[in-house]
Amino acid sequence: MATETCKHCGHTRSPAEEETAPAWACPACGKKYYEKPKQKSLVAAVYDAMFVTAPERWPLTSKCKACREKVSREADVCPHCGHSNPYQPPTLKPFSEATTAEKTGVLLVSGLVIVVFASALHFGRLQQNSGPQNSPVDGSVYQVKAYLQNHLRDPDSYQPISWSKIRRENGANVVAHRYRSKNGFGGYVIEERTFVLDDSGTVISISP
Repeated sequence: MATETCKHCGHTRSPAEEETAPAWACPACGKKYYEKPKQKSLVAAVYDAMFVTAPERWPLTSKCKACREKVSREADVCPHCGHSNPYQPPTLKPFSEATTAEKTGVLLVSGLVIVVFASALHFGRLQQNSGPQNSPVDGSVYQVKAYLQNHLRDPDSYQPISWSKIRRENGANVVAHRYRSKNGFGGYVIEERTFVLDDSGTVISISP
């Protein structure tokens, strides 16, 4: 840890104090000599993703800071007036300065993200603790995917293509699944299998 000087009393921590004193407090006056960084809230993080653009995604051109003519993002000197570093990055407002409309939009998106995540988590738990069901998101069947991950030659190569709706036959649950995976030679092949599961979700048979 780098040596810090207290902004309240001017005390500089000694090497011994670096090892023994609390990380955030001055050993002389006991006050915090700098504030612990605050973690971003989900809403602020969503705002950054929606409105605060990373430098590599800035527009290719802007108006020169001096003459307001169009210049390239890569320009070192304005070709119109000779001003150095003429490119003007887009204005990046912190969340605290966002407009009411922007904040409302961010809150709606954040709420949607939470609802989708919670629904997916809830459905995943239901699938693990109940009989086989088609996912409302992609039609997949959790127990079949888990079976394939444990039995395919190369589980990492598994790519689902399509699922049928689960149907009841002779007291069991039947679902057809088409997927792509690597064979023993390292090439991708497409397989279509029909899986039969009992009511606990255990795969009891597979037919080609």
